[in-house]
Amino acid sequence: MTSKLTKNIDKILLHPILGIWCFFGLIYCLFMVTVHGGGILQESIISGLTSLIPDYIPAGLTLGITTTASFAPVIALMFVFLAVLESSGYMARATVVMQRCLQFIGLPANALVPIIIGFGCNVPAIASARSISNRDERILTIVMSPFMSCSARLAIYAVFVATFFPENGQNIIFALYLIGIVMALITGFLLKNTILPRRQPTICNELPDYKFPNIIKLLKNTLVRLRRFMVKIATIIIPLCLVISGLNNIKVGDNHEPVLHVIGKTITPVLKPMGITEDNWPATVALLGGLVAKETIVGSLNSLYEGEQMQQRFGSQAAAFAYMLFILLYFPCVSVVASVARELNKKWALFVI
Repeated sequence: MTSKLTKNIDKILLHPILGIWCFFGLIYCLFMVTVHGGGILQESIISGLTSLIPDYIPAGLTLGITTTASFAPVIALMFVFLAVLESSGYMARATVVMQRCLQFIGLPANALVPIIIGFGCNVPAIASARSISNRDERILTIVMSPFMSCSARLAIYAVFVATFFPENGQNIIFALYLIGIVMALITGFLLKNTILPRRQPTICNELPDYKFPNIIKLLKNTLVRLRRFMVKIATIIIPLCLVISGLNNIKVGDNHEPVLHVIGKTITPVLKPMGITEDNWPATVALLGGLVAKETIVGSLNSLYEGEQMQQRFGSQAAAFAYMLFILLYFPCVSVVASVARELNKKWALFVI
């Protein structure tokens, strides 16, 4: 686009007030497209794959394959949307618009890029913080990054909103993303005013002209990202579903209860304040798997619930939302903790946990 047209558009997108509303409006549209568009495609993929997989394939393997494949439309739509924002030149404007919020907690404007990358995966978000030269600013950015709802969490949210919030699912997901951002900002503010020195953050104001995204490059980049994500979750979820199916068939004790049942019932009372009842032990078991990788939570839930059991055992929308909120805020997965240790040190990794 011409420089003149770029300046005219920037009058709106870089406006101190309108610019912030435009930013959150675009993010809200991302969730609406992801939830509704991805949800429709998810149902088609699951039903199509289920009918194609032969009956002699083990149930655990069938479940792992369909669960993995069902992630594809939701994640693909998110990657496409983010790629459009990046390649069009808007993401640089978002950095400037959010600069005031970042400056308030002592962060440089370019800290927004790692934070946004965290919406895809927290691991590359932490790695991308290397571009921040000041160590204190880099530490703040890295510690804040795990609060961003990654694509694995988005897949979990998509399952829950389809079950418990079919009419306003994008509002629930938008709220969870906002809560994550707010928690990250609070964390950054507390660190800035306690254990990390106060410094005037560096400012970055380089803005490219707007341009129409190259469709071929956009699709290629999306496919590369999607393939990496799908390979990652396939190597985690499919084996996990097989393991869960096996453990669920191992009986212990006088009552011959499944091993997973015993483990879940033992831990579940701790989660009672957020609405997890004793008979909802599968929710507890899924959280344990989420410590390894958040992707495993959906696989665990699909393996342990039958039919409409998940909706019945959670019992209410409040309990379902509390569970999603817990997934957002509890321990980061192992790969994120390892990334923090690699980029900073083991002490900071423990601090993040």
